[in-house]
Amino acid sequence: MYSISSAQKYDLIFGKILFSDQQTEYMKDHHPSSDKRSWWVIANPTAQSNNCRKKLPGYLNAWKSAGINFILTQTEYEGHAGELVIEGIQKGYRFILIIGGDGTLHEAVNGILKQALIPASEIYIAIVPLGTANDWARFYKFPIEYNAVINMLQTGKTRVQDAGKLFFPQTGKTHFFINVFGAGYDGYVAKQLQSGEKKKWGKASYLLTVVRGLFKYKASETIVSDHTGKTWRQDSFFSVNAGITTFSGNGMRIVPHARPDDGLLGVTLIRQMPVWRIAANLYRLFSGTLIHHPLVDHGQQASITLDYAPSGAAIDVEADGEWLGVTPVIVTCLSNAIGIVVPLESA
Repeated sequence: MYSISSAQKYDLIFGKILFSDQQTEYMKDHHPSSDKRSWWVIANPTAQSNNCRKKLPGYLNAWKSAGINFILTQTEYEGHAGELVIEGIQKGYRFILIIGGDGTLHEAVNGILKQALIPASEIYIAIVPLGTANDWARFYKFPIEYNAVINMLQTGKTRVQDAGKLFFPQTGKTHFFINVFGAGYDGYVAKQLQSGEKKKWGKASYLLTVVRGLFKYKASETIVSDHTGKTWRQDSFFSVNAGITTFSGNGMRIVPHARPDDGLLGVTLIRQMPVWRIAANLYRLFSGTLIHHPLVDHGQQASITLDYAPSGAAIDVEADGEWLGVTPVIVTCLSNAIGIVVPLESA
C-alpha cells in the first residue's frame, strides 16, 4: 500500500486532501475487505447549510473507533456524487454511504443506475440524513446518532427496492429516482428552489417558496396515460405525483399507498382547487388522507405518461426534490432495481 505520513493520514481521514496525487495513489491500492463490509463514503460538506462539514469529524472518529472499514470522499460541485459513486464501484466497493441530503442521494442513485459495470441490485446504498428534507431517509428511519449509525453499517439489513425511471422524449434524457416524482406545483417549487435560497435559508426557504407559489402557480391541462397508452385522466392538475416510497416535501404523504417493492408506482392526481381549499386541507398532506378528497384521484400504475393537452402548456417536473425538466415525460417503475441497507428496525 502507498505509504503516507501521519499528518497526511489525518488530512485524508478528515477530507482535507481530496483527490490529490497522494490520496489517489493511496486509494489505488486500497481494496475493500473481503471479510466484512467496506464502505465507500460520499459526503456533501455543504449539506444542511454547511452543518454536515461540522458534524463529519465526529462520525469519522466514531467509525474508526468501531473498526468500520471505509474510504471518505467529498463532493465539490453539482453532479460530483454521481461521479464519485462510479469511482467507488470501479474500485470494488459495493456498499455506498451518503452523508448529506436528498440531492446528494439523488445524484448517487443516478450514478449507480446509469453505470453498466455491476447490476445496481448488487450495490447497496444507505444514508446518514444530514440534508434539508431527508424524505427517503424518513421512510426507512435512517439514524443520525453515532451508535445507531455504526449498528446500521455493521449489521443493517440488505434488501432491494424499486426505482423510478423518467424519460423525456423531447430531449432524449433519462433520470432515475428512488423516492417520489412530482409534476405541476411540485415541479414549480423545485425549480424556484434552484435559485440558491435553499442553501441560504434551509427548511425555511422551502416553506416560503411553497406559500408564495400558491398565489402564483397556474395549473395547465395535462393528459395522464397508463402503461397501455390509454388516457387515464385529463384535467388541470395542481399536482401529479408518483411514488416508490411515501414521503416528499419535508414529510408530506401525498402518495401514502406507494410501496417500495411491489413493482408499481403509487400515483396521486390532485385537480386544481382554490388556495383557501388547499390551505384547509394542508393537514391531509401530512396525514396521508388527501387521497380521499373528492378532487383527488389515486391508484397504482406500472408506468404513466404525462403530456400537455392541445389547450395546455408544459409543466415542470421534479423527482426526489430535484427539478429535471418539463412535460412530456414517461414515468416507469423498475422492479427490484437497486440495493439498499436499512436499519434492522426498518427491515
